[in-house]
Amino acid sequence: MTCIIDSSKMQLTYDSEANDLLDNVTKIWCVVAQDYDTGIMYLFHDYPEYDGYNGNDEEGNNFTLPPRNGTLEDGVKFIHRARALICHNQLGYDQFLMKKFYPKFKIRYNYPEVRDTLLESQVLWFDRKPVKGYKGIHGLAVWGARLGIKKPEIEDWSYMDAAKLHRCLEDVKINTAVAKQLEIEKNWLKENCNGICFDKALEIEHEYRYWSTIQELNGALVDVE
Repeated sequence: MTCIIDSSKMQLTYDSEANDLLDNVTKIWCVVAQDYDTGIMYLFHDYPEYDGYNGNDEEGNNFTLPPRNGTLEDGVKFIHRARALICHNQLGYDQFLMKKFYPKFKIRYNYPEVRDTLLESQVLWFDRKPVKGYKGIHGLAVWGARLGIKKPEIEDWSYMDAAKLHRCLEDVKINTAVAKQLEIEKNWLKENCNGICFDKALEIEHEYRYWSTIQELNGALVDVE
């Protein structure tokens, strides 16, 4: 697979949006990525009518969309070729989503080149303090609340509109902030808790999540004799 933008030296924070979960999904709406080191955003989708779109989200907040950097297929190739990947639940959804529609996409789980921030959040501090008004303690919405970046709400994923592109862009911004905070946490633990290091645990958890998703999608053989 090749891409019009060379991402082979980039560490990317990324996200994708689609019309359903893995079992029932029929359409990927968009892919957004951010160069973790430079902060440059990249937007990929097949709806040029949304380039430069200005409007309001479901809560009435104004937003303007940047022009897209390429098609949806370009975006998948961009992720495929990246040196390193950061995404929230990518081993439970995003990488498998891309593989489903683009069979040449190679799923990777080799931590730390692949960082699933959902797993990192759970491993580094499994019982994080909840935030009033938010469900769960490890999702991007509650993380955004902790870091002061509100996650836009979307109720209906069955159709495409500009709000979904805005949501994907904001999710990536949140997740970049989350990844940086998790790096701070991991370094703090190592420096202040007798050198404790979570690298091996995170390596194991990333591989385990990969195989768990494989099993969820394909089932498991059972010897009934």
